[in-house]
Amino acid sequence: MENSGKETYVEQMERVNQTNPFMLHNRIRAVALSEDRAEVRAEITEDSLNAMQTVHGGLMFVMAEIAAGLVTRNDGRKYGVLGIHL
Repeated sequence: MENSGKETYVEQMERVNQTNPFMLHNRIRAVALSEDRAEVRAEITEDSLNAMQTVHGGLMFVMAEIAAGLVTRNDGRKYGVLGIHL
């Protein structure tokens, strides 16, 4: 099922992957989007790591925030994410 707005899920992913400066800077891409699910992936580089040489928790958190934002916009309205419970 496609969203109720003008863009299809694929078009939404393409748009954010090409135009979102924060996602581009952090090498984060939307790879799946549906009515009730979004998946993002990041290219891990030296800049993505913390002092222990593991993926920084901030990167993982922002990926969750981006996915939440993508899936909540599927009805054509604009939202902001106020909180995430992990």
